[in-house]
Amino acid sequence: MNTRENTPIFGAIAPTYFAKKISVIPLHYHDKIPIPTGWQLFHDQLPTPDVQAGWIQNYSNCNVGVVLGKQSNLMMIDIDTTDDAIQNLLLKLLPPSPWQRVGQKGMALAYQFTGIKNFKIKDSTGKMIVEALGTKNQLVLPPSVHPGTGLPYIANCNLLDVIDQLPVLPEQIESILRGALSDRARADRVHVVTGLVAGETPSTKAALASLRAVTEAAAVLVVAERGDDLVWMSLRNVPEVHLLAPDQLNTYDVLCSDDVVFTSGALEAFLAGPTKGKGAKAVATSTEAEAVASFAG
Repeated sequence: MNTRENTPIFGAIAPTYFAKKISVIPLHYHDKIPIPTGWQLFHDQLPTPDVQAGWIQNYSNCNVGVVLGKQSNLMMIDIDTTDDAIQNLLLKLLPPSPWQRVGQKGMALAYQFTGIKNFKIKDSTGKMIVEALGTKNQLVLPPSVHPGTGLPYIANCNLLDVIDQLPVLPEQIESILRGALSDRARADRVHVVTGLVAGETPSTKAALASLRAVTEAAAVLVVAERGDDLVWMSLRNVPEVHLLAPDQLNTYDVLCSDDVVFTSGALEAFLAGPTKGKGAKAVATSTEAEAVASFAG
């Protein structure tokens, strides 16, 4: 018999949270998916005592998730990247939290709930970097078992032991995290050029020469318009250059680059904001656009 399959998780953890007026819900066995439908209701109310008792009896061995929001007075910052440089930067920008949970990658940090809206910051491929989880979200609590690793989630301490010590996030935390682009601009790491290739024939040699005239950085992010075939064809196979269109630009790729080089057309498109209508993609947040505008101006 596998003793782990008979080890109570929700059954052992849930009563202590309910006693503290914190909403928790059962998750599927060794999974992140909530069992009860409509569980989002518990962001501002506790399950009734009868519901609590039924869950504890029927789902004792299942994983446990804490419902974030007003009732639990909890929100989480979920750092979902294995990039040490990005993790360290985010940790410098975020208020220190006494509770950290570790999963397969990254970490989750606990804060008091103040009504800050949920947000997500992704890289150019759509992969999550960091996410603010609050109203109508839930987070898997230790010692729940991670569905990918088969191992328990780990935290540096019991959340209930520090629940009254959790700090408050700044109201503008999303802008602060996205403001890394502004930091790069102030450090003279954002450059604007009229073009990188003269004439009508793509040339890697010419494009690199133009690029090196403005920066000697080892890792360069070049932002060019989608229709700028000269730049894309000239630089697409250069290892030290990462090419993005204006509607792909994001904080993560900026942070991973030593310098950022815009063509003038790309900068204009970036500052103009998202294209309207069907099929439009997100471009710059207002914070990012203002940051580059202040630099370029």
